[in-house]
Amino acid sequence: MRRADTTSRMLGVDLLNRSLLSDFLPLQGARAAALFLMERLGPLRRAIMREGVTPWASQPRLMRGEAL
Repeated sequence: MRRADTTSRMLGVDLLNRSLLSDFLPLQGARAAALFLMERLGPLRRAIMREGVTPWASQPRLMRGEAL
């Protein structure tokens, strides 16, 4: 049940680590822009934090607003 949750977190952290180690200029620009937007846009920052705490995909269908 938690496999999807742990795998998505692992892949996300791995992607962030790889982006920090990359010398590829467009990737560095994209990372900087994403961090800038997260800093400036409170709703975006809260949504990302909420997703980090309780991933949407791991919630039961009823909590996601889907029919049983």
